[in-house]
Amino acid sequence: MRRVVTIVGVLSAVLLFTPAAAFAQSATTGSANPIGTSTTTVTATVNPDGDTVQPSSGNGSAYGCYFEYGTTTGYGSTVECSPTPSGTSNTTVAVNLTGLTPGQSYDYQVVLVTESDCVLSICLGTTDTDGGNQTFTTGTGTPTVSAPTSSSVTATSASVAADVNPQGVTITGCNVYYGPSVTPPATFHFTGSSGCSGTPTSTNPGSAAITANLSGLTSFTQYEYAVVVTYGDSTVDSSAEDFTTLSVGIASTGDAETITADSATLTGTYENPQNVTITGCEFVYGSPAATLPCAQSLSSLQAATTAAITVSANLAGLAPSTNIPYALIVTTANGTAAGGASSFDTDAAPSALSEAASSVTYQSAILNGTVNGEGAVVNSCEFNLTPLGGSSQSIPCTPAASTLTGTSPVDVTAELSNLPADTQYSYTVELDTALGDFVGATETFTTPVLPSPSAVTGAASSVGSTTAHLSAVVDAVGQGVRNCEFEFGVVDLTSVNSPGTDVSCSPTPSNQQTTVGVNLKGLAPNTTYYYRVLFSTAIGPVIGVTRSFRTSKPGSKTEPIARITRSAISTSGHSARFYWTHSGGSPTYVACAIAKVKNGRVASHTFGNCSSGKRYTKLGKGTWKFFLRMSNKAGESQATAQFKI
Repeated sequence: MRRVVTIVGVLSAVLLFTPAAAFAQSATTGSANPIGTSTTTVTATVNPDGDTVQPSSGNGSAYGCYFEYGTTTGYGSTVECSPTPSGTSNTTVAVNLTGLTPGQSYDYQVVLVTESDCVLSICLGTTDTDGGNQTFTTGTGTPTVSAPTSSSVTATSASVAADVNPQGVTITGCNVYYGPSVTPPATFHFTGSSGCSGTPTSTNPGSAAITANLSGLTSFTQYEYAVVVTYGDSTVDSSAEDFTTLSVGIASTGDAETITADSATLTGTYENPQNVTITGCEFVYGSPAATLPCAQSLSSLQAATTAAITVSANLAGLAPSTNIPYALIVTTANGTAAGGASSFDTDAAPSALSEAASSVTYQSAILNGTVNGEGAVVNSCEFNLTPLGGSSQSIPCTPAASTLTGTSPVDVTAELSNLPADTQYSYTVELDTALGDFVGATETFTTPVLPSPSAVTGAASSVGSTTAHLSAVVDAVGQGVRNCEFEFGVVDLTSVNSPGTDVSCSPTPSNQQTTVGVNLKGLAPNTTYYYRVLFSTAIGPVIGVTRSFRTSKPGSKTEPIARITRSAISTSGHSARFYWTHSGGSPTYVACAIAKVKNGRVASHTFGNCSSGKRYTKLGKGTWKFFLRMSNKAGESQATAQFKI
């Protein structure tokens, strides 16, 4: 640092050497940054220490603050500082230098010029303080990349390093390209790339170390690589270098053999042409992954230098009907050799599926299920039935267990009878096989509440002076009919304990709903009769309501008595024809009807006018009933005929 003092007057010795005249201002030349090919920014720190700093004329000969620069320490060019410093504190100043020559070295420094040593408003002169010389070199405009080097090479990875100099331009990209070496060597076949770490972000010329990590490499393979730097629309490539990954041998996953529902044997091969040290051999299998050591010794794999050796492992305890992924893994001193992924499906296991019960009545049901022995020996097949709050019982399946050894699903059933009404049951179908027991999910059913038997007394028909036809509908709801009869008399039956006359129902009722009737003869003319139907079951008597009718006066016109004379039934033609006549009085109205009979119940039917014959066509298979009704003012009668198609 220099200090230059110019004397402008002569004072007494006392004034000249006053302590206040000490030189306290300072200047320090800073760095140049960023540095381009023709521009840069230089900085400095200055402190006038309260002395006056005047604007410079630019040639350094007047008061002020300026940078001087040039290709030698003689400088030759100056630029005024910005801002102009003042006060007693350090101030950072800077200037932009332009018009520089690319690739040229420059010297520069800051110079602080102050008006100093003033006493009683008389200043002795000026003080020049320089900040010390610094240098910089402008960039050439073309980045440079050193020959790259490789390190930390393993069987599957490597690290690459190089020096990159931006040479005054902005670098927009840096990548390491690599791939297996090809022939001829000058022909690059890069298959992968990796971004650089440490790529310089400044344009300042100067080397910056970059690195890149390469992964996913193939063992024992020669790779070529190069560093490529991008700036603007251009690139700069390093020289191409090469390295060879370490060997881990070659592991190949083979097929699964001897597959059953719960076991299999895994196979694979391993080649060790470079005789690397083997540290482990295992199969990875299943999800989540588990491991099983190879059955072969590691020493036998160590010796496989010229040919592949077969390895295997026996798996057990697998789940049936399951896809099992697996792969061979051999670990070496240089890393891991992994065979490709493969998979197999374990055989299906026997199965048992419980299904909803069907045909559930007050006292019966059919249990259903589906089983599949999948070729295994079936020891037994049973339904396990449990009433709510009761004990379980086993019921054999139909068909028998001995027939369930195939590989296809088979429907099985069990018919239940004599069940109590209004009871909840649960059940499962269970299959006992050589591979174990298999139980279906639990199903439930409830037998319905047993309804009460019923007796509905119908209206009297065909009422004459001495005859009448009584009808009723009785329903034993499966409890069994012990006897059925019509009671009738001239006294209201609801007011006496012992009616006059009992006549058996016709036909004898079944356990289900049945229409019954009776023809009364020898009645007193012009008389009111009361009647009702009754029958008994195991739980007691069932009595219909009391109804009444009145016979006609003696000598009055008699009612017609309907009679079916013949019928022609064609089961193949699904048709029926009926013919009839009558006795007694002539009918004024003749009507016919036909209805299907199912489970003893007659379907609803509607009467329509008909002549002396009636034909019905398109009748479905089953039991049918034909009704013939005749009437006049004296009364009516009815005849029926039941037939099958």
